[in-house]
Amino acid sequence: MLRKKSDEALANVLAAAEKTHLADFVVELRKDISAVEAALSLPWTTSPAEGQIGRIKMIKRTMYGRAGRIRPVASTTHMLLSLSETSIPA
Repeated sequence: MLRKKSDEALANVLAAAEKTHLADFVVELRKDISAVEAALSLPWTTSPAEGQIGRIKMIKRTMYGRAGRIRPVASTTHMLLSLSETSIPA
């Protein structure tokens, strides 16, 4: 409905989804159907804000050392070889 910009009614889409494994999800959507209809019909989007939030979180993770960057294989191998060379008794 969103990707294809179809004119299919939301009620029809939800009725079809109720017959699948998405039935529980449809029940939750129907609880606040006015918000769902507004999200589909209004031109506003939160995408720019979400992008900025993600960028700020990444900066904070980097500052606190939790960015999850993986060390390159070459430097890890070099580190392991230097450790093994120092631990060999002469």
